[in-house]
Amino acid sequence: MKNLLSILVVTLCVLSSAVNAQNSIKLEIKHKLNGSDFGFNLEDVTPGGEPFEVDRMEYYISEISITHSGGAVLHLDSFWILVQAESTASVFDLGSHEVDSVESITFSIGVEQAFNHLDPTQYPSNHPLAPKSPSMHWGWTSGYRFVAMEGEETDGSEQFEIHALGDQYYFETTVEIESIAENGEVVIPIYANYAEALRGIELKNGVITHGDFGEAVDLLENFRDHLFNATAPVDSLFGDSATSVEFVLDNSAFLITPNPGIGSIRIQLDDASLTGSEFSVYDLTGKLIQSKVLNSSNQMMEFENMQPGAYMVEMHNEQGATWAVIKAIVSQ
Repeated sequence: MKNLLSILVVTLCVLSSAVNAQNSIKLEIKHKLNGSDFGFNLEDVTPGGEPFEVDRMEYYISEISITHSGGAVLHLDSFWILVQAESTASVFDLGSHEVDSVESITFSIGVEQAFNHLDPTQYPSNHPLAPKSPSMHWGWTSGYRFVAMEGEETDGSEQFEIHALGDQYYFETTVEIESIAENGEVVIPIYANYAEALRGIELKNGVITHGDFGEAVDLLENFRDHLFNATAPVDSLFGDSATSVEFVLDNSAFLITPNPGIGSIRIQLDDASLTGSEFSVYDLTGKLIQSKVLNSSNQMMEFENMQPGAYMVEMHNEQGATWAVIKAIVSQ
């Protein structure tokens, strides 16, 4: 009987240990520019069609909550992350917790009000809220910069700087995601598409906004509503992230020039084998804008009266098979 009780106690201890297993939780933020990996001084296009480059992208994440294991919620109190998008991905250690599977992650962009106006020099130098260079602290009254985004609108070489802050714009966002423990670790991967940060913001005349107004508010709303996702962004409904402006089978046969273009898309061809091919232009929602058929071996095709934005040019042969899907940009 005594041996039976001992076996029962050991079994219960093992089961208890299994149920309460600690796993290392990692947050992986994959930095993107539409369908391409993020990088400084790499040109892409805003949702409004303006070509741009980024040379600074920093922001705070705080008040993280993880919904896991069928509805339980883990709150990470007094925990801050300073995200510095300098490469294709950043991984942050959220500690070891009794989490076996994740259903969603919720977090806010910026620093919560209770800590937003404290002295940054009280923290050790490696702390996210300690003084940084370039600075992420606006001052005791205004608090921290929630987001600092800088770069250039490359069509007109106009610089932009948007430093967004303000307790009233401390927004929360949630990403629904499925992730399970493997080898004692749970990785929560989310995608951050920084082109979406500029949704609805015009860069062509230069934007310098530091504070809690105008484009700074738009930026924070875009972080809340559009920037983060559980799946990788793509450049179009075709799922093609290529940014080449040349035909993939013969570089001398299919050229879009110039790209970006102004008010139109011009396609130059010099290959008799392409005669009879159809060229269709779609916007990024997949809506057909215009379609034309190549009727000679040497032809300049022009799609006129195009609204500024990004488009996909899809080429079909006479049998209807798609030969290429290529991104083109129309500027003002």
